[in-house]
Amino acid sequence: MNMNKILKYLSIAAIMVPVVSCTEEKLEIMDPATLTESVSIVMDTENEAKIYIDSQTGSRTLPMIKGESIQLEFTTVPEDLSEITFPEMKWEPSDESVITVDESGLVTAVKAGEANITISPVTVNTLASATLHIKVVETAVPATGIEITSDATMTKDGLPACYIGETMTLTAAITPAEATYRSVLWSSGDEAVATVDPISGVVTGVSVGKVTITATALDAENPATKTFDIYVDQIIMPLGIRFTDAPEADDIFSMSDLNYTVDFETNPSECTLSQITWTSSDETVATVENGVVTFKKYGSVRISAICPEDGEAGDGFAKSAEFTLNIPAGYYNDVFADENNLLWDRANNGQTVTWKEGGKENYVEIIPYQQNATKARGDFKRTQTTYISKDFPIICFRFDDFVDMGIEGISKRNINLDTSGNTEDGTKFSGNFGGSNNKWKKKYLCSDGSAIFVYDLDTQNFATGGAFPDGTVGTFSTFQIKYADIETAPDASSLMYRFFWFKTFASEADLNAFLTEWSAETGITYE
Repeated sequence: MNMNKILKYLSIAAIMVPVVSCTEEKLEIMDPATLTESVSIVMDTENEAKIYIDSQTGSRTLPMIKGESIQLEFTTVPEDLSEITFPEMKWEPSDESVITVDESGLVTAVKAGEANITISPVTVNTLASATLHIKVVETAVPATGIEITSDATMTKDGLPACYIGETMTLTAAITPAEATYRSVLWSSGDEAVATVDPISGVVTGVSVGKVTITATALDAENPATKTFDIYVDQIIMPLGIRFTDAPEADDIFSMSDLNYTVDFETNPSECTLSQITWTSSDETVATVENGVVTFKKYGSVRISAICPEDGEAGDGFAKSAEFTLNIPAGYYNDVFADENNLLWDRANNGQTVTWKEGGKENYVEIIPYQQNATKARGDFKRTQTTYISKDFPIICFRFDDFVDMGIEGISKRNINLDTSGNTEDGTKFSGNFGGSNNKWKKKYLCSDGSAIFVYDLDTQNFATGGAFPDGTVGTFSTFQIKYADIETAPDASSLMYRFFWFKTFASEADLNAFLTEWSAETGITYE
């Protein structure tokens, strides 16, 4: 470490440690420094509306035209800069040939390209910073059309509708796809009937009636516009509710399900659903909003729905209803049903991961990267924290094995279940499950060319930590298929394998029962 860094860390330590000065009879203790907890980049509404989420990088992106300048501001936590010991902040561009920024946050587009603007504390590195991606173009590509859709779940007089006090969200799609500004500003034709957030497109019903919402493209000249009519209806109080397909006491759900939507009916059937109060007995396990339960962690949770007390519930209905939802630790059923929530990824070093809709089952297509001159590698890692328990000791994966694919020149590879985690008492378990390369307990070959790899917590050990104990839960930050040392006669970019699912079972008998049913449903045989 160089001397400048040493002096910096010593100065930070001096700031963070209370200073004690001694007199003959008195100690004076100075208050510790108050540091910046977080910082956010803000700007005026019109420029804020221009920001879109880049489909490839996922970054918040602000488009700019060469020569254009935009004033950026920032907010901090604590909000009052006078409460922060070192309040000075600095703006920094990642590429000054594309954008420049002065000390006030005025950004100027210099030439076509992409760069980031970052703001962070000057004096003390508290890891509090904010970044905005900026894409500069020579000239703007105008928006020529706008299509509007809504998430309304009801209609009135043939129009998408919501009740007074409730909301619907409008979404605008700009054409052409390469338009510079890919978002719109929203406005309401009558705010006495409904208001709309100018940036998010969230409409809030105010009074009964029809109202026109307008989306305006953000081009400086001749902006495209599109109107969308909605209806705001009168609030109708729900008198009673009943669940039509609530989980049974022995039903279990997987963390990989992500959420559960409650099927229910109300009396009257057309009522204002926001008047129903939904509660979760433990929001660390699951939260609920408008009948949609979102999973947070393993455990059991009671979900309740309560109607206002202002009338008779009606035959077969009740003022309230509830059920218990069980999400046991160690139970998984990752099947890639949702393209936007894969829960697995490993796109690095040129490796690609692509979701595919299959005829019988969806899967992820993985193209490995060149590990070295003669070998390829294509790992696949679970992105969600993975909880392991011997209540579900049978761990199964289904994916293609290159040694079974008949590719000339490939006869070897190393497949491992690679892990890193801790049990509740802090004991660490990590490394290849089974101890070394290719140590699955059982492997089934499938008629579609894939293979099912089976591991067993009851009979196999971790490379570090040994046998997993009974009666505890392991929290694993790393849980991946390490697929390495693939002999490559062709280069890695011409290789591909499919990953279909990751599942756990309480016993081998449960696995065998599942495979029998799965084979009958898909027509895929295994041996």
